[in-house]
Amino acid sequence: MSPSERSRKAPRGVWSPWPGFCAVGLYFALREVLDRWLNAPNDRKFWGAVAILAVPLAFAVFALVRAIVPPKHR
Repeated sequence: MSPSERSRKAPRGVWSPWPGFCAVGLYFALREVLDRWLNAPNDRKFWGAVAILAVPLAFAVFALVRAIVPPKHR
């Protein structure tokens, strides 16, 4: 094994994992804020809250995948 092979870094993703962790934290904060809408008898408010809560979760999955999977051109 040559010295240049030993100093090669392990493959990692494009982003750090912090945006994903922040999105998960935002999800839990929004759950507390939207608790009245989630328990509302009105279906429009309930599904509005579900849609709002889906955004940070979808971003968290995207961000964590970008943090783990290395880019294809490396």
